[in-house]
Amino acid sequence: MTNENWAMIFSILGMLVNIVSFQVKNKKPLLVFQTIGNVLFLISFVFNASGIAVTLNVIYVIRNFIYMKLDGKRGKPMYITCAILCATFIVSYTIFTLVAGLEPKENLWNLAPVAASIFGTIASACVDVNKYRLWKYGDSICWLCFNARFGLGAIGGVLGEVLNQISLTVGLIRYRKKPEASLEHE
Repeated sequence: MTNENWAMIFSILGMLVNIVSFQVKNKKPLLVFQTIGNVLFLISFVFNASGIAVTLNVIYVIRNFIYMKLDGKRGKPMYITCAILCATFIVSYTIFTLVAGLEPKENLWNLAPVAASIFGTIASACVDVNKYRLWKYGDSICWLCFNARFGLGAIGGVLGEVLNQISLTVGLIRYRKKPEASLEHE
């Protein structure tokens, strides 16, 4: 089997896990599923030699463990962690850009997963799972654009992002806060 075939298999597995993750009601188990999906996509990106995506997915796994540990916390710990992680993505992009020697066009494409990383990190800082889902739309759209240019090796990523957006929408609808029933007069 070729690297492209292996990449496709792992990206499809990652896609399936991520789709399921958005149907999980609580944040901590949702992050467990997201972490498994990130590991599968990480492997796919290694087979695709996807450069910056490999680095970012390593940080995602670390990020998810940090936010699982901070589950339920509010305020400064979440904001500081979010800021540090977002800065880590920007620094990683800068270092990668300086050492990879890619064409300017490729460096611009690499901004899409960095933007996705920032959306995903802000999402991970949200205590409310539906706010998490809303921020993940930005994450998903950025990854969709990035994956689309890889062809067959990232078919799971492309299809996955389309299905993720459907799953995000279903999750938002399923777990929306229902208005309290008005009291009827006797």
